[in-house]
Amino acid sequence: MYTSYTIAAVVMPILAAIALLLVAAKLRKLIKLQSKFKQSIVLVPLYRRKFSLIFGFVMLLCCDIFCAYYFIQENYAILFICLVIVSTSFMVLTIFMFQFKFAIMDKGILVPYRFIEWHHLYDYYIEGFTVSFGGNAKGQDTLTANTPPLKFNVADLEKLKYVLAKNQVKHKSNFR
Repeated sequence: MYTSYTIAAVVMPILAAIALLLVAAKLRKLIKLQSKFKQSIVLVPLYRRKFSLIFGFVMLLCCDIFCAYYFIQENYAILFICLVIVSTSFMVLTIFMFQFKFAIMDKGILVPYRFIEWHHLYDYYIEGFTVSFGGNAKGQDTLTANTPPLKFNVADLEKLKYVLAKNQVKHKSNFR
Protein backbone atom coordinates (compact mmCIF):
# COMPACT_ATOMS: atom_id res chain seq x y z
CA MET A 1 0.00 0.00 0.00
CA TYR A 2 1.21 3.47 -0.85
CA THR A 3 2.15 5.82 1.93
CA SER A 4 1.33 9.49 1.88
CA TYR A 5 5.00 10.24 1.23
CA THR A 6 5.03 8.04 -1.87
CA ILE A 7 1.95 9.75 -3.27
CA ALA A 8 3.39 13.19 -2.48
CA ALA A 9 6.72 12.19 -4.05
CA VAL A 10 4.86 11.52 -7.31
CA VAL A 11 2.46 14.47 -7.19
CA MET A 12 4.89 17.21 -6.11
CA PRO A 13 7.24 16.96 -9.13
CA ILE A 14 4.19 17.11 -11.41
CA LEU A 15 2.93 20.22 -9.61
CA ALA A 16 6.39 21.77 -9.77
CA ALA A 17 6.54 21.15 -13.53
CA ILE A 18 3.08 22.67 -14.01
CA ALA A 19 4.09 25.72 -11.97
CA LEU A 20 7.25 26.15 -14.04
CA LEU A 21 5.25 25.94 -17.28
CA LEU A 22 2.68 28.47 -16.07
CA VAL A 23 5.34 30.91 -14.91
CA ALA A 24 7.25 30.54 -18.19
CA ALA A 25 4.08 31.23 -20.20
CA LYS A 26 3.27 34.32 -18.10
CA LEU A 27 6.85 35.59 -18.38
CA ARG A 28 6.69 35.21 -22.15
CA LYS A 29 3.47 37.24 -22.26
CA LEU A 30 4.95 39.95 -20.05
CA ILE A 31 8.09 40.14 -22.19
CA LYS A 32 5.93 40.66 -25.29
CA LEU A 33 4.02 43.44 -23.53
CA GLN A 34 7.23 45.14 -22.43
CA SER A 35 8.53 45.00 -26.00
CA LYS A 36 5.46 47.03 -27.02
CA PHE A 37 6.44 49.52 -24.33
CA LYS A 38 9.98 49.78 -25.70
CA GLN A 39 8.79 50.20 -29.29
CA SER A 40 6.26 52.95 -28.55
CA ILE A 41 6.44 56.61 -27.65
CA VAL A 42 5.41 57.17 -24.04
CA LEU A 43 2.94 60.04 -23.75
CA VAL A 44 2.05 59.76 -20.05
CA PRO A 45 3.79 57.33 -17.67
CA LEU A 46 1.52 55.55 -15.18
CA TYR A 47 2.43 54.14 -11.78
CA ARG A 48 0.94 51.43 -9.60
CA ARG A 49 1.31 50.75 -5.91
CA LYS A 50 3.65 47.84 -5.38
CA PHE A 51 2.88 46.86 -1.81
CA SER A 52 1.12 43.62 -2.77
CA LEU A 53 4.06 42.55 -4.95
CA ILE A 54 6.55 43.27 -2.17
CA PHE A 55 4.37 41.40 0.34
CA GLY A 56 4.04 38.43 -2.02
CA PHE A 57 7.78 38.36 -2.62
CA VAL A 58 8.50 38.38 1.13
CA MET A 59 6.01 35.54 1.70
CA LEU A 60 7.57 33.46 -1.09
CA LEU A 61 11.04 34.17 0.29
CA CYS A 62 9.92 32.97 3.73
CA CYS A 63 8.51 29.83 2.10
CA ASP A 64 11.87 29.23 0.40
CA ILE A 65 13.75 29.67 3.66
CA PHE A 66 11.45 27.33 5.60
CA CYS A 67 11.60 24.71 2.84
CA ALA A 68 15.40 24.87 2.80
CA TYR A 69 15.51 24.55 6.60
CA TYR A 70 13.20 21.53 6.66
CA PHE A 71 15.03 20.03 3.69
CA ILE A 72 18.15 19.96 5.85
CA GLN A 73 16.27 18.62 8.92
CA GLU A 74 14.08 15.94 7.29
CA ASN A 75 14.51 13.10 4.79
CA TYR A 76 11.82 14.29 2.40
CA ALA A 77 14.19 15.78 -0.16
CA ILE A 78 11.91 15.51 -3.21
CA LEU A 79 9.04 17.31 -1.50
CA PHE A 80 11.07 20.24 -0.29
CA ILE A 81 13.05 20.60 -3.51
CA CYS A 82 9.77 20.76 -5.43
CA LEU A 83 8.40 23.37 -3.03
CA VAL A 84 11.58 25.43 -3.45
CA ILE A 85 11.23 25.19 -7.24
CA VAL A 86 7.61 26.34 -7.11
CA SER A 87 8.17 29.25 -4.75
CA THR A 88 11.37 30.36 -6.51
CA SER A 89 9.66 30.36 -9.90
CA PHE A 90 6.86 32.53 -8.52
CA MET A 91 9.48 34.80 -6.92
CA VAL A 92 11.05 35.30 -10.37
CA LEU A 93 7.61 36.17 -11.76
CA THR A 94 7.02 38.61 -8.91
CA ILE A 95 10.37 40.32 -9.53
CA PHE A 96 9.53 40.68 -13.22
CA MET A 97 6.09 42.09 -12.37
CA PHE A 98 7.75 44.55 -9.99
CA GLN A 99 9.85 45.95 -12.87
CA PHE A 100 6.90 46.12 -15.30
CA LYS A 101 6.19 49.64 -16.63
CA PHE A 102 2.80 51.13 -17.47
CA ALA A 103 2.02 54.09 -19.72
CA ILE A 104 -0.28 55.77 -22.15
CA MET A 105 1.52 55.45 -25.45
CA ASP A 106 1.02 56.40 -29.06
CA LYS A 107 -0.22 52.88 -29.94
CA GLY A 108 -2.48 52.35 -26.92
CA ILE A 109 -2.44 51.95 -23.17
CA LEU A 110 -0.24 49.51 -21.27
CA VAL A 111 -2.04 48.76 -18.01
CA PRO A 112 -1.22 46.11 -15.41
CA TYR A 113 -0.19 43.11 -17.44
CA ARG A 114 -2.23 43.77 -20.58
CA PHE A 115 -2.41 46.16 -23.53
CA ILE A 116 -5.50 48.18 -24.50
CA GLU A 117 -5.52 49.34 -28.11
CA TRP A 118 -7.14 52.68 -28.85
CA HIS A 119 -10.15 51.13 -30.56
CA HIS A 120 -10.86 49.19 -27.34
CA LEU A 121 -10.82 52.24 -25.05
CA TYR A 122 -14.45 52.72 -24.09
CA ASP A 123 -14.42 54.33 -20.66
CA TYR A 124 -11.88 55.97 -18.41
CA TYR A 125 -12.24 57.49 -14.99
CA ILE A 126 -10.01 60.21 -13.60
CA GLU A 127 -10.23 60.88 -9.87
CA GLY A 128 -7.66 63.21 -8.41
CA PHE A 129 -4.37 62.00 -9.80
CA THR A 130 -5.39 58.44 -10.56
CA VAL A 131 -6.92 57.00 -13.72
CA SER A 132 -8.63 53.68 -14.38
CA PHE A 133 -10.00 52.21 -17.58
CA GLY A 134 -13.13 50.17 -18.22
CA GLY A 135 -15.01 48.40 -20.95
CA ASN A 136 -14.17 45.70 -23.41
CA ALA A 137 -14.29 45.06 -27.15
CA LYS A 138 -18.08 44.65 -27.12
CA GLY A 139 -18.57 47.92 -25.21
CA GLN A 140 -19.79 46.23 -22.06
CA ASP A 141 -18.42 47.02 -18.65
CA THR A 142 -17.24 43.88 -16.92
CA LEU A 143 -15.11 43.24 -13.90
CA THR A 144 -12.40 41.68 -16.04
CA ALA A 145 -12.24 44.73 -18.30
CA ASN A 146 -11.72 47.25 -15.50
CA THR A 147 -8.21 48.14 -14.43
CA PRO A 148 -6.98 49.08 -10.98
CA PRO A 149 -6.37 52.79 -10.41
CA LEU A 150 -3.02 53.97 -11.73
CA LYS A 151 -1.29 57.14 -10.58
CA PHE A 152 0.19 59.76 -12.88
CA ASN A 153 2.20 62.95 -12.44
CA VAL A 154 0.32 66.12 -11.55
CA ALA A 155 1.85 67.97 -14.51
CA ASP A 156 0.44 65.41 -16.96
CA LEU A 157 -3.25 65.90 -16.06
CA GLU A 158 -4.22 68.08 -19.04
CA LYS A 159 -2.17 66.00 -21.46
CA LEU A 160 -3.83 62.84 -20.12
CA LYS A 161 -7.34 64.26 -20.51
CA TYR A 162 -6.59 65.42 -24.06
CA VAL A 163 -5.07 62.11 -25.23
CA LEU A 164 -7.83 59.99 -23.69
CA ALA A 165 -10.66 62.19 -24.98
CA LYS A 166 -9.12 62.19 -28.46
CA ASN A 167 -8.75 58.40 -28.61
CA GLN A 168 -11.86 57.24 -26.76
CA VAL A 169 -14.29 55.23 -28.87
CA LYS A 170 -17.17 57.60 -29.54
CA HIS A 171 -19.76 55.14 -30.82
CA LYS A 172 -20.25 52.20 -28.50
CA SER A 173 -22.30 49.32 -29.76
CA ASN A 174 -23.63 46.27 -27.99
CA PHE A 175 -24.35 44.31 -31.13
CA ARG A 176 -23.60 40.61 -30.92
